[in-house]
Amino acid sequence: TYAFRGMDDSRMRLNSGICHISGTTVINENVDTESITIAFDYKKGMYRFDRTDQCYSLRTPEYYYELWFPNKENSGVTRQTSSERKPSYKAKPFDIQMLGFFTLVGPYYRKTYQPDSRLVFFEEIPISYEQLSEDLILIETKRKPVIENVPLIKRRYWLSPKQGYSLLKAEYADHVTIEMSWAEKNRTWVPTAFKLSSLQNRSAEWKIDWEQVNEPVPDKYFDPEQLAQKPTPVFSSELGKPLQIGTIGKDVTSTDQSKTKYLYFRYILIITGLILIFIALVKMIYDRLKKKD
Repeated sequence: TYAFRGMDDSRMRLNSGICHISGTTVINENVDTESITIAFDYKKGMYRFDRTDQCYSLRTPEYYYELWFPNKENSGVTRQTSSERKPSYKAKPFDIQMLGFFTLVGPYYRKTYQPDSRLVFFEEIPISYEQLSEDLILIETKRKPVIENVPLIKRRYWLSPKQGYSLLKAEYADHVTIEMSWAEKNRTWVPTAFKLSSLQNRSAEWKIDWEQVNEPVPDKYFDPEQLAQKPTPVFSSELGKPLQIGTIGKDVTSTDQSKTKYLYFRYILIITGLILIFIALVKMIYDRLKKKD
């Protein structure tokens, strides 16, 4: 429908930014006090997701990094190629553009927000449309379940035309409710609050503060060296088993261990050359002295 397309168009206008999320999340009676920082630039293929004191993650066009237990004694970084990244349910990264279309059961971490991605993501089909007021539209959809012989799953979305067709409320199969608030910043509608209620022992209530919207994000947010305050080992399984491939940190100049090895090898060659030159000079002096005798 045109309302969904309006919402997709509005979300696609959010191309870069920095936001901070604070609040609480409850999963199976486990209460987490959330403190999340997100920095992103979709055109550059960059996405940074920091869950304070738990895990920092960074996706670049080439690699995906996860740093566990930031700046603790047992902290470490895992690196994968971006194209083969396996989702980490403990890191729980999610794409800020997809906020409102997940229920905290896993990560949704996309390269870009595609038009009508909501319909593709859930394979939903609109079945009814109702104009409740000048600034409120109700759309009901159905989705084919994964399990056979189970009734169609129905969802309801309340959208605001005056707020870029943003999602104000959603109900999923009568057991999950999501409510959101929005604000216009730099001519772009962005979420400022998110609340999830569920009958499946999941809930969340977050506040979202925006530091900047659709402005150039400082490169430091996407520099792997900036993930850690102190030198931290980097492990990769790209060769079949976890191997340390280098070290990152604000005091480390390279994430590539081979570069460090190359520097050591170069120093060894220089020292060896100097020793050989010294030996040659000593021999030359000795030969001259011997001829004089």
